[in-house]
Amino acid sequence: MKKCSLLLRSVSTKVVLVMILLVLPLNVIAIVQNNKAIGIVVEQGRAAAQNLIDVQLKDLEKRMENHQFLLSYLLTKDGDCIRMRSQPSDDYLYDSAKYRLYGTMSNLANMISGGEGYYFYMKEKKDMLAYHNPMAAGHPASEIADFIEEHCEDPEYRGWHIINFSSGSYYVLILDLNEISYGGWISLDPITESMESALGYDEYEVCFSDTRQSRGKDWVCADSCSKDLWLTVCLNRQELIGKMSDYQKASRYLSFLYLLLIPVLYFALYKLLIQPLRRLGRAHAQIQNGNRFYRLTQNGGSVEFNETYASFNQMCDVLDALRVESYEKEIEIQKMELKNLQLQIRPHFLQNTFNLIFTLTQKGAGSEIGDIVLYLSEYFRHIFRSEKELEIFSKEQKLIEGYIRVASIRYDGMISAEYSYDPEISYVRVPPLLVHNFIENSVKYGVKPDQVLHISVEGYYEEGAVTFIISDDGNGMAEDVLKRSQSIAAGEYICEDDYSHVGLQNSIKRLKYFYGASASIQIDSAKGEGTCIAVSFPYDLEVDDEPADGK
Repeated sequence: MKKCSLLLRSVSTKVVLVMILLVLPLNVIAIVQNNKAIGIVVEQGRAAAQNLIDVQLKDLEKRMENHQFLLSYLLTKDGDCIRMRSQPSDDYLYDSAKYRLYGTMSNLANMISGGEGYYFYMKEKKDMLAYHNPMAAGHPASEIADFIEEHCEDPEYRGWHIINFSSGSYYVLILDLNEISYGGWISLDPITESMESALGYDEYEVCFSDTRQSRGKDWVCADSCSKDLWLTVCLNRQELIGKMSDYQKASRYLSFLYLLLIPVLYFALYKLLIQPLRRLGRAHAQIQNGNRFYRLTQNGGSVEFNETYASFNQMCDVLDALRVESYEKEIEIQKMELKNLQLQIRPHFLQNTFNLIFTLTQKGAGSEIGDIVLYLSEYFRHIFRSEKELEIFSKEQKLIEGYIRVASIRYDGMISAEYSYDPEISYVRVPPLLVHNFIENSVKYGVKPDQVLHISVEGYYEEGAVTFIISDDGNGMAEDVLKRSQSIAAGEYICEDDYSHVGLQNSIKRLKYFYGASASIQIDSAKGEGTCIAVSFPYDLEVDDEPADGK
């Protein structure tokens, strides 16, 4: 069943079916071709009418925009119009403003392509100011005045509407602004006449309407809508078909010729189409199966397939290049993220340290200031001296001891530190300030008033794993802070806004980056009793055995 389905979907089967369809009776072909030709002629007529409609509606829409722009300008910018709108009780002021407004409206209306007429109707005075272009056909101003007086208060007639007067069909705009009604009109008859002369047919219908119009099958209609105005052109289908030239009917003998040509056509199509496609399909299968070095070396038999083969080979080359580039970019991104993490690590005590230096300067404590400055010098050199991502721990240990001395100066002997390391720890490479930051936190959060803070730092190397334990007997953590810190260390919580936990989050990220998923940070603490932090990660001393005093 599966083979049958594949056979039916194959290009070869489809080619055979296509060729069988080509030898259907000649009369079917003739009917199809004739209907197609008729459809083309009818569509050409409809398309021509549609283009004419679109041009006319676009022009009409532009005129409507100009029309409304002029009205808006007069209402908001023209002083006479504003004065007349207020309908002053002084008839002289009103009449003079009305006279000047008529002149302004006449001049502006002749300068733009808008409507044939404009009006302003003062409801309180029941007075109409109307202008109709004297060059336009018809003079509907009086009819429109009567119509507006009758319908200006009716919301149904607000906006643009098609209104038929004795002088013709007009697209009338009625707008209301509290004390006045204003608007204008555009004659639709010139548009209709222009389209009738452009169509060039004997039987047709051109009409404007508020709704879409339809006709029977004997008519070919084209229409379009702009701002609820439909313009429809209907052409007589028979008249369109009558413009066709007589086509010669295909000879019956072609069907017999097609029978003889079937094997030739199939062989030609096989060579030109089927065989190159099969090669291309096999090439795709090779790539999908992981053979990324497979390339098409055969001739495609045509310019198109040769270009396709070349494009396929180029695509494979690009994919290989992109794969390598992707790996390189991923490494670069990781390095950038690591550098960013390192840059985020800033000791909390720096500001306090500078304040301490200032205080000691006032006291004249030169020896203590020297210790602090020496420590800061070592600290910054440790961070910026090279591009190394990992440093020998013995160097960080010196920095830790310097920090404890500075902290003891600040807290006046309230800090005590003990160190215990396996000999191998001196050769272990760690991310800069990894242990230092945890000791920093012990001092920052652990110091108690009038009580010595004891800090213990231990380092063990056993069976290819390194463990640092930093413990203190300070203030400890509240239960909620402990749980959140443990969640961060386990990678279950990401602190985006809480700056106090950024250092912990960055530390675990750096550990995972350098030592893999098995690296971990364990946190244990009790409020008022102290905190213990264990940092563990795998490490092979044989990979890098730079001596502890390496520069």
